[in-house]
Amino acid sequence: MRRIICKVIIPLFTIMLTANPGLAQRLMGIKMTTPTVCYAHNEENPCFIPPPEEFNRLMAGARTKNSNIEVNYNPGFSPEAQAAFQYAIDIWESLIVSSVPIKIDAYWTPLASTVLGGALYTSAYANFEGAQKLNVFYPVALAEKITGRNLNGEEADLFIQFNSNANWNYNPVSTPAAGQFDLATVVLHEIGHGLGFSGSFTTDGTTGTVGLQSSGVPIIYDIPIENLGNFNLIRSIPSPSTDLNSELTSNNLFFNSPTTTRPKLYAPTAFSAGSSISHLDEVTYNNSADALMTPNIAP
Repeated sequence: MRRIICKVIIPLFTIMLTANPGLAQRLMGIKMTTPTVCYAHNEENPCFIPPPEEFNRLMAGARTKNSNIEVNYNPGFSPEAQAAFQYAIDIWESLIVSSVPIKIDAYWTPLASTVLGGALYTSAYANFEGAQKLNVFYPVALAEKITGRNLNGEEADLFIQFNSNANWNYNPVSTPAAGQFDLATVVLHEIGHGLGFSGSFTTDGTTGTVGLQSSGVPIIYDIPIENLGNFNLIRSIPSPSTDLNSELTSNNLFFNSPTTTRPKLYAPTAFSAGSSISHLDEVTYNNSADALMTPNIAP
């Protein structure tokens, strides 16, 4: 698996206010540079999950949306691609609530043949007014939703790119032809990452660590992750450590959740940068109603 290198210039890693454990109340901000990746599955897998009822009611005029997602389409997006993108936007707007507009910077660019797209939250913040946990980063769109104010000025909240060489189906209400990938599905997936479905756990193959961009400060996504024995990784396993590496490649990581069965995460024995931990388990959720955030999307 190859990691995406973004085709646009993203500011180098910067901590805008120094993270200091002794200054628990100090606002911290960090710029992001590494996207989460959506890979193309190599086998056909016809599967249809209908849009949520909230979306149907919004489209029928039976309810109003409680969020506003604004997209800056960089050159290359055809009208058909923008229409598929907007379909996914409408679904997200039917589900989430935020008084602060969510800004997306979208790119249409050649990527590796195994990659459909990539996404990142462009920045993250900790210790802002209303934050539920101290010294924990929140993706900018989520932080702005919680605090109710714009934290990053005119900058985009999400960066998303799509493979211009992929064989796309642009009509979200039609059945894709053999070999086609459904663009609206991939847009839904990538927006999910940009809104916060992406963690900071990583490994160099020997030593596992947690913390955004080597800061040592976790993102909120990391907090509920636990192993097969119900031990929370952050509270129970030192970082950096070889023990943490073993957990990250155990194929047995889960979200602590009020659901009957703990949601299983994608944690293959060969760590995949930009993919491991930041997706739901492929085997467990493929062909299910929870398949959207698995690491691979099939034609």
